[in-house]
Amino acid sequence: MDELITRKDITYEVLSTVTPGVVKDIDALLPQMSEEPPTMTAEYIQRIIESGTQMLVARSGDRIVGIACLVVAVHPRRIKGWVEDVIVDESFRGQGIAQELMRKIINMARERDCDNLNLTSKPRRASAHSVYESFGFQKRDVNVYRLSL
Repeated sequence: MDELITRKDITYEVLSTVTPGVVKDIDALLPQMSEEPPTMTAEYIQRIIESGTQMLVARSGDRIVGIACLVVAVHPRRIKGWVEDVIVDESFRGQGIAQELMRKIINMARERDCDNLNLTSKPRRASAHSVYESFGFQKRDVNVYRLSL
């Protein structure tokens, strides 16, 4: 893949500290991906961090303008990675931020010895699909089941 051209004023980091600004920014991003987003709290974001999930954030100055999460599950036969909640603020889209988040998440998965990396994406998110496919993700023919608890 060709080297991505990204904004130089965007910084990327794995979230380790929860502040009121972090909560506000993440809470503002979630409705841009989900029709029924949960309301974020500092306690819940801290729980995400403590669970071992790595939340990668993209910042413009102090403001979080994008997120992507890496969840790793160690199974008897392999180590699987899951990409969750890739969101870039609508006003920052088209600037290479999602591509950079994905590039960094893929590298993080390699560093954690993942055998593969999975993600799900709603059919209506066509622009996100093109980002995933540009990295070599392939659509799978699989049934996804969910049990609400």
